[in-house]
Amino acid sequence: MKRRATLWILLLTAPMLADSFEFFGNHYFSVEDLQEVVSAVLPASTERALRRSDVDDAAYAVERLYRREGFCFAKVSYTFQDIADVRFATLVIQEGPQAYIAEVQIEGVEAFAHETIRATFFTHRRGVFGLGRPLFRQAALEEAAQTIQENYIRAGYRNVVVETPWVSYALERTPDASGMLPVYVGVAVEEGTGFIIKEVAFPANGCGLTEETRKAIQAEFEQQPAVPQCAQDFKNRVLAALANRGYLRPSIEVDERVRPDGATLLTISESGLGPRFTVGEVRLLGLENTEEDFVRRRLKIEGGQTFSNEAVDASSRALFETGLFRTVYVEPTAFGGSDTVDVVFQVKEAARREIRLSLSGGSLDIVRGGVEYFDRNLLGTGLPFTIGARVSFIEAGVESSISYPHFLDSDWEARLLGSYIQTNDTPNKGILERNETLVELRFSHVILRHFVLGLGARFRRVNNFEEIDDITLFGKDLPDRYNTISMFAAIGLDTREPFFFPDTGWVLNLSLELGGSYFGSEVDFFRAEAAVRRYFGLGLDDLTLALRGDIALAIPTDNEPSLPIPERLFSGGHDSVRSFKDGELGFREGDGDPVGGEVRNTVGAELRYRLLGNLYLAGFAEAGNVAFDTSEAFEDFRLSLGVGVRYGLPIGPLRFDVGFNPAPRGREGLYRVHFNIGQAF
Repeated sequence: MKRRATLWILLLTAPMLADSFEFFGNHYFSVEDLQEVVSAVLPASTERALRRSDVDDAAYAVERLYRREGFCFAKVSYTFQDIADVRFATLVIQEGPQAYIAEVQIEGVEAFAHETIRATFFTHRRGVFGLGRPLFRQAALEEAAQTIQENYIRAGYRNVVVETPWVSYALERTPDASGMLPVYVGVAVEEGTGFIIKEVAFPANGCGLTEETRKAIQAEFEQQPAVPQCAQDFKNRVLAALANRGYLRPSIEVDERVRPDGATLLTISESGLGPRFTVGEVRLLGLENTEEDFVRRRLKIEGGQTFSNEAVDASSRALFETGLFRTVYVEPTAFGGSDTVDVVFQVKEAARREIRLSLSGGSLDIVRGGVEYFDRNLLGTGLPFTIGARVSFIEAGVESSISYPHFLDSDWEARLLGSYIQTNDTPNKGILERNETLVELRFSHVILRHFVLGLGARFRRVNNFEEIDDITLFGKDLPDRYNTISMFAAIGLDTREPFFFPDTGWVLNLSLELGGSYFGSEVDFFRAEAAVRRYFGLGLDDLTLALRGDIALAIPTDNEPSLPIPERLFSGGHDSVRSFKDGELGFREGDGDPVGGEVRNTVGAELRYRLLGNLYLAGFAEAGNVAFDTSEAFEDFRLSLGVGVRYGLPIGPLRFDVGFNPAPRGREGLYRVHFNIGQAF
């Protein structure tokens, strides 16, 4: 039965033009949906009557809306009527069946997998997460043909012909059992010859380039598709290489020869390289708070050396990487003489000081907040400095750090960190109220282009506040205070993109820490942790799968049976197994309090879907354990199943999660609620 929806707005003032419409025959879209579409194409003015051209535009917009959703036979007509000197229009919608692509027939394709060709037609799917049937849209056929042609040309098939896709429908255009109309699409391709760059040749004199550079350029181009602009691309690459050797005004040409089988030969010729330029003066403009000597030490170019665009670009990147500048421009070079180039860097400094506020929460500390003062350029030296405080229901503390980004003009960064934290009774930090002082010196360096290596030393002082005479761990008295001094090494890789909601890339981390009396430590221990994250875009817009795996070990290296509780491992909470409170997972002493363990494992998967704008939905499954000692390392894994909501903020996603415990024990709850900023992993 058809649904009639009427929007009558008869006010003393003139109505908006979009309010002068009624809709008849709409089933798939609501009145509000159609009203929004109509409003977008009508003028906002309310000072004139509705015109026929307005209704034409509105009918066309509604018809396009239906066509985009697979209603390929949708038609929209209209009628006028006048009520109380106001003209109204009725849009009569004949929706017809919603169509989907049931099959794509492919002819003449050999250079690409048929699945690759079919995927170009499946750009708009129905259903939750876009997992339903691919909707049929006539306009999408032309887009698919264009995409196929572009892919062939990029693969070197310059003369490819992609015929207009054809369409056939089910008998008498009858919908199937689901109520949708199956559509059969076909496309034929005449591939033609595939052009390949077989050889790249330089003149006998090498065209002013080193043998290493020439071989690198040959490796870039040879055996690659000979796209239509390949000769110009080759010329531009040679010009860039010459500019890196100081030749800014060469005269070169590229000859392109093509054999009948598609083999292409690119030959460079030069009638003169011109003068070889050197750097004259290097000037820095825009410095207000930063010492010039610090900036010059970051540059990769200086007066008197052979001019190189590569060195100029590397200098710009180095200045950006300091974090001191919002913009870095290299102004057009001024020729100070016949063969010299002056290089001018124009910079705009970033805000030097910032106050940062944070607010989050969890199942254990309920609410936690913090404030931090950040000076990215302490006294103009280029050294970042921070000092901050944080507080929650279970702890309060202060922390400060200073970094030396290019330690002794090397590629290493040095960072000195100090903190003081006072903790109330909480299972994941030990059963005692205590305070903890930390001093850490870390040196880090990028190796193998993507890995960050860290080396350093760490001092910790732990003071337990409560009386300890009656507090033991399996017969061993707990120390009321102790120091640890350790050395550590860590290596990490982070290729995720984008940072806050990644859909591709890896995160890998490995750390080792050794403390002992030979360093002056009162606790002898060894700690090792490894973590891996992997992110996948699932081929559908806005749907991502995130995977994690973690393992950690903390053991005594002397004859003691166990480490002090604060040195042991804990799990559960907002960033591990979310069906538990923070630190709640694992072995418990007789009174029911967790006492940590020597081994911790966590694995998990999370499916994230962008619902609208910055709003995301998530579903997750996790498993983890905390083994009291290494003999039980992989026993008693506990599960978490849950859902969550994320909202993207500039500082990271605001996250709300509910983790369900499918098999609660004792005092464990059936579910836990977590509120935080940042992804769980």
